[in-house]
Amino acid sequence: MEGKPLAGATVTIKHVESGSVSTAVTDASGRFSSRGLRVGGPYTVTISKDGMTETRNNVFLQLAETKSLDAVLGTQKVLETVTVTGVAGGSNRRRAGSANRCPATMPG
Repeated sequence: MEGKPLAGATVTIKHVESGSVSTAVTDASGRFSSRGLRVGGPYTVTISKDGMTETRNNVFLQLAETKSLDAVLGTQKVLETVTVTGVAGGSNRRRAGSANRCPATMPG
């Protein structure tokens, strides 16, 4: 998805001083629209989808202004759970580790 518009992302627009929140969802072109916002700011704008988030702080608006915010959501995801399965006594006789690196220290 690199460099492509992100449809379906949730956009949260918070007016910091009043605490009022407006939400929107990006369209197929990655654009969103929110009307009725207060003039001034500061606003915190958070864009998120599929565990990826970007936040913009200190966003200010002027009367009748159309504001553009270009955001790039990261492509890395953090894995919360990793399951490792092994078999004891498998057919792989080769061993890794210090025992193979220092055979002179092993009893003879």
